[in-house]
Amino acid sequence: SPLLPLPLSRAAMPRLLPELLAEAGQPEVLRFWEQLSAEERRLLAAELERLEPGELRAHCEEAARARQRHTEPRDRLMEPLPGEATGSSIRTDTESLRSWRERGFHEISENHVAVLLLAGGQGTRLGVQYPKGMYDVGLPSGKTLYQIQAERIRKVQQLAEEKLSKKCTVPWYIMTSEFTLEPTQKFFTLHNYFGLVKSNVVMFEQQMLPAVDFNGKIILEQKGKIAMAPG
Repeated sequence: SPLLPLPLSRAAMPRLLPELLAEAGQPEVLRFWEQLSAEERRLLAAELERLEPGELRAHCEEAARARQRHTEPRDRLMEPLPGEATGSSIRTDTESLRSWRERGFHEISENHVAVLLLAGGQGTRLGVQYPKGMYDVGLPSGKTLYQIQAERIRKVQQLAEEKLSKKCTVPWYIMTSEFTLEPTQKFFTLHNYFGLVKSNVVMFEQQMLPAVDFNGKIILEQKGKIAMAPG
């Protein structure tokens, strides 16, 4: 049943919240409860009740252990990739480029290639309130970023099929967020998946987990709101 606005007394706190947080080892999350309005309490309670205590505790403890394992500065743990692991289309000789292209078409023809698009962000920096992939970038064609990417996938499939005479598919995996999944699904449906087979376009929502400090304690974004970070 939907949560009702909580009264301002601590006695009226949803009974399971302290138990849930104690089991998760995070009782401090409620330290500002008395300072919250009824609406803030309702929203915080709803947020907490979606969390599974055992999984939350494991997540927080693992974050603390990771910090203990890596006390050395990060820059000392990082090294440049070896030269043979990188390449550039600008600085590479013609024969190597031809070889890469042939190998790429072969792998595509064997259905060994997929496209992963990270599309969890909204277009707020572009001045819009919808996913960036739906943005008209100002081309004369009026094509959006999603359409441009879809047409590239269709084209590379076509080229591989023509070159190797084999039917092939390049699946497209689109990682969204809770804010972008639904509008992205509607946009693709509206445009008939830009000519791609619907079953080959897989959208999934990026998991968000509570942000944790170096001691394994949940970070609050506001007094009544948990800070969340991509999982």
